[in-house]
Amino acid sequence: MISRILFGDRSWREAKSSLDASTERQRVIASNIANAQTPGYQAREVAFEELLQDAGATSKLRLAHTSAGHLSGAKPDVAKSVVRTRSGGPDGSGANDVSIERESTEMAENSLHFQALSQFLANKYRSIRDAIRPGA
Repeated sequence: MISRILFGDRSWREAKSSLDASTERQRVIASNIANAQTPGYQAREVAFEELLQDAGATSKLRLAHTSAGHLSGAKPDVAKSVVRTRSGGPDGSGANDVSIERESTEMAENSLHFQALSQFLANKYRSIRDAIRPGA
């Protein structure tokens, strides 16, 4: 019960899923940069925000259970990220579509996003700690 009160709100799950997606995005960006000179390589991207919006749109749905022993119907983690080929890929000329400038910009944006989410979670944990140990 106490864990549901402390960690049950949607912001915890969404922040955790966002951190996971940010980690995956960093890995995909690094892979794109590593393959910048690979002929025919198609840049990839992480689709997470769209999945998060879709999950939010369907969050009003509840599972029905007919027995107390059945699953509670609680929502699983918000979303898993999906790695997909970026639209506008190679034109068949054997060249790839990786732009180092674009990847560097996305890496910097992703880093800022990750830092902001980390700070958000740190502040939430700090507030719980302060509630448990006033004056800490």
